[in-house]
Amino acid sequence: MEKVISLAILILIGLSACEKDDIVYFLDSFDKNIYYSEEIIPLEHQNFYGKWKLLGISGGFDGSGYDPDFDFMEVRQIGIYGLIRGDSVFEYGRIELDTFNVYHTNLLQIKIHPENNAHYFFPPQSQFTISINADSLHMYPPYPDSYDFHFEQIR
Repeated sequence: MEKVISLAILILIGLSACEKDDIVYFLDSFDKNIYYSEEIIPLEHQNFYGKWKLLGISGGFDGSGYDPDFDFMEVRQIGIYGLIRGDSVFEYGRIELDTFNVYHTNLLQIKIHPENNAHYFFPPQSQFTISINADSLHMYPPYPDSYDFHFEQIR
């Protein structure tokens, strides 16, 4: 009986390890020092790094948002982001720390600089306040009637 239980535990551990290995990270091939030579994200905000599934886009002039038009956002060390649609990166670039909202200095505030400007989703110099709670991430721009982006953490 003990052997059966031990075998079941080993199988469960093996299956959970396989699930983690199945996650594809498109930005792993990028040189982490492509933009910066040292870490830019403060330690208390490094939970920003990872792979995030886009759940929804809200806001806009009428408040209804629109259907998500990409699947994932990856944020990698050191200050690299990428947007993934299907099985390819269609936008990537540099993250810059910013302070544009003096009322939310406890939250991470960033500016996005797309590298491949001809096909960008986030316009160059887009600013966002980042709110992360457990396994969810919300990106709020500082402008009224702008779109908010809502994600769930994959890793």
